[in-house]
Amino acid sequence: IVFRVDSDIYVMNDDGSGRRRLTHNTTTKNSYPRWSPDGTKIAFTRYMDKNKIQTSSELFLMNSDGTEPQRLTHNNVTDHYLSWSPDGTKIAFMSERSGNDEVHVLDLVSGAVTQLTLADDNGIGGSVAPDWSPDGTQLAFERFLRIKAGLSPKNIYVMSADGQHQRPLLPDPEVGDPSRSGSFRVGRRMDNGSSSLKSSGLKADISRNSSFSGSAAGKRKLQILMTDSVTIG
Repeated sequence: IVFRVDSDIYVMNDDGSGRRRLTHNTTTKNSYPRWSPDGTKIAFTRYMDKNKIQTSSELFLMNSDGTEPQRLTHNNVTDHYLSWSPDGTKIAFMSERSGNDEVHVLDLVSGAVTQLTLADDNGIGGSVAPDWSPDGTQLAFERFLRIKAGLSPKNIYVMSADGQHQRPLLPDPEVGDPSRSGSFRVGRRMDNGSSSLKSSGLKADISRNSSFSGSAAGKRKLQILMTDSVTIG
């Protein structure tokens, strides 16, 4: 299990033994650690100033033993909420580099970053918390909706891995309708703290806001808090 304590990243066995500290920071803060699908790497978010004077955060990568840390993004903005593609070649994440919270994908081979979502003036707000389907063909995410009620509710959306075919899984509140200002939220079946389990038959990624469950060979399900699960595909 990989997890965060204060400003640093630790690992331990799934029975709680063998706890080891992987990072030693005095000026930065590490968070959101995630195992690579093959268990050899750990991706994480580093807040460049732990005192939040400089509020930008970047994506980093290191070996599973904490060696060879590598900075993946270079922006004076917030990049976080990362999720590995099942084949380990891409990382989906949320970034504010366009001025809004939007879903982006980083190609680890080329280093290219592609923005997949875009806010508009027709009720579509920013998008956060991306998570890959088990077969890597789709991404689930949360989208903020702009309404006149003064709040920004969220709904569950799914899109193709290239950003095409973005669609809600539940009806969107009507723009300007204050009576429908609720918020839907999806979450993994395990949700307790900021940690991630290494792939070993059971795979769970704790404290994520949106997630597919099931295997690539089976049907894909989204666990939706306060509603029944929705099966797609």
